[in-house]
Amino acid sequence: MPENPLAAGEAWCVDLDGVVAPFTLDPAAVPTCTVDVGTEIFVAALSVECSTVEEPPFYGGDEAELRQCVRDLDVLQGDLTVTVDGEPIPLTLVESPLLRLDLPEDNLLGVPPQQALSVASGSVALVQPLPPGTHEIVSTGTGTVLGDFTNVTTIVVEPGRWSTHH
Repeated sequence: MPENPLAAGEAWCVDLDGVVAPFTLDPAAVPTCTVDVGTEIFVAALSVECSTVEEPPFYGGDEAELRQCVRDLDVLQGDLTVTVDGEPIPLTLVESPLLRLDLPEDNLLGVPPQQALSVASGSVALVQPLPPGTHEIVSTGTGTVLGDFTNVTTIVVEPGRWSTHH
């Protein structure tokens, strides 16, 4: 079974049906995504998740408890900003539908293989297509539920191409 690249600390540029989403669990693993002209970029500045298999404060026993759990974790706590090439962009608070998970061995949650329910919440932005060239997206949090952080993502826009660099 292949190792989960996120659990290994690698950065990934995920193609979500034509929208690219850079992800990493390790701020030192800086994602660089090379995308085609016209590609939107999904930025999750900060997100939290609760499930039926994690310990408190990330535990909920059913959908209502899971929703309350992510709300109690409060992704809006503190100061959170995202800039694209130095210009701030607006963030939107979102909450996922109830997710059904099939957790394999050696999963990110560190629990035995099983099925679980989960709800996530986050402050996100959809960055409109950028012009050709190299761009920098910087997410900065101070006093957030996840502490203080700065995450930098490089986006390289090239005509006729979509790939990822780790």
